[in-house]
Amino acid sequence: MIKQLHRYLLILLPIICSAQNVKEPITQLLHELVKTEGVDQALKTYEALKAQEADKYDFSFAQLNNLGYQLIAEKREEAAVKIFQANLKAFPHMINPYYSYGHGLLKTGANEAAIAAYTTGLKITDTLQNLTEAQRNHYNSLGSIQIRIASNFNRSTSPDLSYVANHGGGPAGNWDAGMLLDFQTERGNPTINYEANNFYNAPVPDFILDKFEQEPRPDVVSGIVKGVYRDHVSNGDIVNLSVVWDQNNWDSAFPPAIKRAVSYEGSPYFVPMSFQWNPIWYRKDIFEKVGVRPPSTWDELLELCRKLHKAGYLPFTVSGDGWEPPVARWFAILSLRLYGPDFYEDLMAGKISWLDERVGNVFVHWKTLFDNHAFSSKSAEQDWQFAVKDLAEGKAVMWNIGEWLWEFGPIQEQKGNIGFFAMPPITQNIPQVEILHLYGAHALSTKNQKLAHEFLTYLGSEEVQRSNHKTLQYRIPAHIKAADQLSTLQREQYDYIKKVDQLVPLFEMNTHPKIANEALRAFVDFWKNPERIKETMVRIESKRKEVYPSKN
Repeated sequence: MIKQLHRYLLILLPIICSAQNVKEPITQLLHELVKTEGVDQALKTYEALKAQEADKYDFSFAQLNNLGYQLIAEKREEAAVKIFQANLKAFPHMINPYYSYGHGLLKTGANEAAIAAYTTGLKITDTLQNLTEAQRNHYNSLGSIQIRIASNFNRSTSPDLSYVANHGGGPAGNWDAGMLLDFQTERGNPTINYEANNFYNAPVPDFILDKFEQEPRPDVVSGIVKGVYRDHVSNGDIVNLSVVWDQNNWDSAFPPAIKRAVSYEGSPYFVPMSFQWNPIWYRKDIFEKVGVRPPSTWDELLELCRKLHKAGYLPFTVSGDGWEPPVARWFAILSLRLYGPDFYEDLMAGKISWLDERVGNVFVHWKTLFDNHAFSSKSAEQDWQFAVKDLAEGKAVMWNIGEWLWEFGPIQEQKGNIGFFAMPPITQNIPQVEILHLYGAHALSTKNQKLAHEFLTYLGSEEVQRSNHKTLQYRIPAHIKAADQLSTLQREQYDYIKKVDQLVPLFEMNTHPKIANEALRAFVDFWKNPERIKETMVRIESKRKEVYPSKN
């Protein structure tokens, strides 16, 4: 998909930019050159074009910077360092080039050089007069943390603890690094090797699974609860944490539904830290204006969509372009409301064919929402920025997405107008199941179990989870005692989650990555043409047969 996107961009961008008199981004061209001719040749081309065609191409700081991070996501760290270094030479008086260069150096193990890069960045921060206080504090904090990371981690071939952190975005990554440094200090400075990855670099972060198979294995891997970990639990790659759970009396510290979500065959294998729930968010002011209320049945939901449409609103917004996962929320929640968790989890595990008539009925119900004007087929062609804009401006009224909603700037002004409700039941007497993005950590089967268990205890503690919430705000602590500083809206969510029967991961985290990637693309295509139910089922089933030939 990424290769196709790059090809299309290379074809279309010159046309678009010419029509709008905008310079063409140089990133895509250079990325193709890195892959086909190598990074050195790409940089020679960069310098030549910069000298000869500066009016045609965009040579701003962000071009090489974005390319460098793209290469890191592709595990081309050495190439990324050269790209960052070239950007630093082009923009020697900016802070970001030094920090990006330092990041790349850390990825290659060049800690001393990374420290020098971050130190230079800090010095520039002190000299710039146009920074706001908030910006200066951000750069000082980030640079100081990275210097501490380079000074304290990844300096041993046989560490006391090896930790791979899969965080969700920059602020979460900075908090995670600071937390690990505090743990190291409190434990008398054991040697720690540390790797950080942003799992939002891809809709389906399948790179996390690679850590279970690399040698030597990390002792602890953080991230999110994923149904696809089932096989790694059953074969012993991921450690049973019953001992850690009992020692800390965590049965009374975490809601029962959260413990069930991190357990396999009755035993916990994951330490929960925080979560983001996926309810249906809605504009309370528009509900009041139209004279409607949150639905409690399927029929009421359909009637709600018809009324909002008649009043001139788009009932549900969604983003399907560039970031497909929100589209999958609909398949997941409809499956759960129609047939319950056992059916859904077996489907995710590859035990049920995508040609099963129950899967077909899920798509029929999905299409029924289209028939009742719930969606616009064009939504699948817009990115999250347009989806947020529609909700913020009152063009759309509802959005089925997690608490990422509050990370999007335009919606902040409407925060007092936003409420939520759970997807109403469809089949009666089905367990109440919700989709939850649950953050935390596993321990893998390694020799450093003692310190790994101490670290997991630290992650599960009230104090650490309180710190996580204080810093990130939009994540709700899993620990009951750490959840005493929640906003009114978050408290309502937490109280609801405590009462549900079962929690399941996001679709793209709950099935095999190859199936997830194919299904996300298929869901977006279905969104554009809801008549293509059979074709969509056949398409995903062919991928299931490829991944699970023994289950056919």
